[in-house]
Amino acid sequence: MITREYDGHLLVVTQPHHAELAGQLAAHWGNEGFHEPEPALPMIRAANEHDNGWREWDNRPKIDPKEGLPYTFATISYVEHAKLYWRGMTLAAGEDPYEGLMVNMHGRGLYNQRYRTDLAMKRVPVGREEKVAVNRLVRESERLQKRLMKRLVADSRYKNLVSDNQVWANYCLLEAFDRLSLHLCWNGLTPYEVQHVPTSYGKGEETSVNLTPQGDGSVRLSPYPFKQSQFEVSVTGCLVPMKKYETDEEYREAYYRGERVELRFKLT
Repeated sequence: MITREYDGHLLVVTQPHHAELAGQLAAHWGNEGFHEPEPALPMIRAANEHDNGWREWDNRPKIDPKEGLPYTFATISYVEHAKLYWRGMTLAAGEDPYEGLMVNMHGRGLYNQRYRTDLAMKRVPVGREEKVAVNRLVRESERLQKRLMKRLVADSRYKNLVSDNQVWANYCLLEAFDRLSLHLCWNGLTPYEVQHVPTSYGKGEETSVNLTPQGDGSVRLSPYPFKQSQFEVSVTGCLVPMKKYETDEEYREAYYRGERVELRFKLT
């Protein structure tokens, strides 16, 4: 879950809803300055499903007993975190090998600062149990990636789309979709910079995209990466009372009774 204060309430956005927003961004990506994702549909699905392992957790959320607030992607134990991302990797791999490759790289990248492209990620596993869980996930995901690559090079649809440059650029594209969506869900209309955004499939062809809030409630992106000159995206959230919850059940009742809101963002 992603949480923040919103009009005196706690705004909660589930990981799958955040991912759906990332999928909207992927579906509209591409213009004269930014190459459209290729293969298109597997990349859109990868964005839409990159956090699919969280569905069961977010359907039965738990609270951090120290804080009395729901665990989020930034506070959940790495033991649970690794389980969720392994589930997501295997689900995506079963849908499509290219989608699976991207979701695999996304999940593993969360444990190495997105392959050193996001040095602001400072959290690390603490204690033996967390380190063992992360190391196991990394090993198993590497094995899964090798199996997926074998499937891709033998697949006529994808065998020409798995060069090192293309796979790396597509991974960085997925991370751009993820980071843009995460920022909008977590921080709303505030300034932000997304680095290492590919502009094409040539080696090292990338830029930074800057978000600047406008007075009319929209956000300007520079350089602008989408097909339309401007368009609107949205994400569903839930408002719950801003308080300390004593039990999981108390929080779950507040969550399921909470008001659903549609957060809309105009991108220009």
